[in-house]
Amino acid sequence: MASKLPVFALVFVTLGLSAVEGAKKEFYFIVASAEATGTDVVVYSYARKPSGFGAKAMKELATKRFRPSILGKRVDKADITQHVDSIKEWARTKVPWKKQNRTAILFYGSDAMRSLSEPRRDEIMSCVRHELSKTDFNESVYYPFYYAGAHQAQVLSGEEQGMYQWVTLNYIHGKFQDDDEEFNLPCAIVNLDKESFQIAYLPKYEPLQGEFDITILRQKYALYVSNYQGFGKHSILEQIDMNFKITGEVGRYITKENPCFLKTNVQEIGYVTYIGTGEPVKCREALRAAVVLPPGYEDYCLPGPCGLLSTYQAPWFMDQKFYLSGCFYHCLEYFGLLNNNSTFDPVELKTFIDYNCVTPILANETNQVDDFLDQWSWNCLCANYIYVLIGEDALDLPNPADGNVFAQPDIIPQVTVTKNGAEKTQYYYGDWRLGAFLVNLNAMTVEKNLFERDIMPTGPELPGPSNGYSIKVKWTPFPDDFP
Repeated sequence: MASKLPVFALVFVTLGLSAVEGAKKEFYFIVASAEATGTDVVVYSYARKPSGFGAKAMKELATKRFRPSILGKRVDKADITQHVDSIKEWARTKVPWKKQNRTAILFYGSDAMRSLSEPRRDEIMSCVRHELSKTDFNESVYYPFYYAGAHQAQVLSGEEQGMYQWVTLNYIHGKFQDDDEEFNLPCAIVNLDKESFQIAYLPKYEPLQGEFDITILRQKYALYVSNYQGFGKHSILEQIDMNFKITGEVGRYITKENPCFLKTNVQEIGYVTYIGTGEPVKCREALRAAVVLPPGYEDYCLPGPCGLLSTYQAPWFMDQKFYLSGCFYHCLEYFGLLNNNSTFDPVELKTFIDYNCVTPILANETNQVDDFLDQWSWNCLCANYIYVLIGEDALDLPNPADGNVFAQPDIIPQVTVTKNGAEKTQYYYGDWRLGAFLVNLNAMTVEKNLFERDIMPTGPELPGPSNGYSIKVKWTPFPDDFP
């Protein structure tokens, strides 16, 4: 059964002087991502640039997964306290003691956290903030981590997550260079999580909605950022199962046919048992009904162009590169549909789906393993979703056949050339957490416009276009005297 537990990210940023006099400053940060199976913690070191944006010489020092997860429904305050203290104690052994007193702590909830009820969300975040504000552990060990208040432990909006993802992508691809004489067109990001997906890019014209203004190295970027909550890899199933045939009902427990899953594959999700029928055409029909405006309702997307349903989507540059990340990448990579340059052919994708997402697949050519079939079925749903969104152009994005749509892996190598001409490869986690770290580390001022934008339901009664409002908010993450 697929889990719908929330995902958090905990970022520790530490800054300090090198032990060697005259050497470059050394810095550390730790990213802890609390997921359904536990909290994955990674310790990095890096050398901050004397000027410009970002950090260099970043490398992974240590990793660890802390179990059990703190995200379950039965997790209480004592469980969270013990879990966070364990992370802090371990982090103290990895970060030099003299540098711990300048350690800033960021704790963000992401897409699945936004899907929780507000009381449960507040309950978890209140406990986390309390633990992060502590300066001691078991009354004997001192943890001087920098924590200035609730703004360092919060739930990200989907638009904020998309903006951070955009910063990560373009930082890794070297788009933020202080010595560029000509404008370097940034890349665009389309990221799919389990509960939502985000689009972020620099539009051809200043966007009418969904705008984030961010200034990097004196260059202002009026980004278009949009979040589709409830339209993730797993949550899209809730949007389309209203069209599935009910084959049984006992009390609140329902059995439904699922054309997106392999034939005879059975999965229990909540109170619904899905029995796969392996019908990709019907699967795409259900997906299309959930994300595309029905005929006759085109005027609901004003001003155009359209994203999903009635959502406005700003025009993009013709030569802009779009990168698909998160579950988009995982699905295409899982089925081996990526070319050597990380592009894919939508025609080949459809052909693969129609042949391989029908009958059960033999795992290891000998045994049909339930977990294997479950995973294959979920990726069949995701592959159909990718084809409808991008292959059939439900989203206003470039045609992958033109070669400007790429899949972006989670761990990204970046090759740099040293002074003696040798190549050096550094690896980065290419998700939104690195962007959040970079924005806060550089004390950047970000200006965001907030709009009320409702995704139209797929039922027979469709509301009129929503009237949005704009509020500009500026923030500087850390005090001016923070190094």
